[in-house]
Amino acid sequence: MDDRKMIEISLEAGESRRFLIEGGSTLLIVSGCAGVRSPFGWLAESIHQSREVLDAEEHLVIDRCGWLEFSGVSATRIVLIPPATRSLWSAVGRCLGEMLLTDRSTATSQNPR
Repeated sequence: MDDRKMIEISLEAGESRRFLIEGGSTLLIVSGCAGVRSPFGWLAESIHQSREVLDAEEHLVIDRCGWLEFSGVSATRIVLIPPATRSLWSAVGRCLGEMLLTDRSTATSQNPR
């Protein structure tokens, strides 16, 4: 996930697009106005999807992963910034790898051949 970069999106009035995003991503409206539908989630045992209209220079942090839908109310420029942190499984894999390397180096230093 570390190799992912921000995505720049341009929409015309009435145009819409969907993007699969990670939880913790930030959406920034650079210019124009856009409608935003968040990924589906659960709220009180019901499926919920929030809808907002954002103007230029407003931002929104998306807490859930899933499909985010943008609709241009007017000609709009959007920047989608992935979260700064690594995913849980990436962090777990890195920690396990470091533990294995530490165990191997300790075993080698205790039992030289």
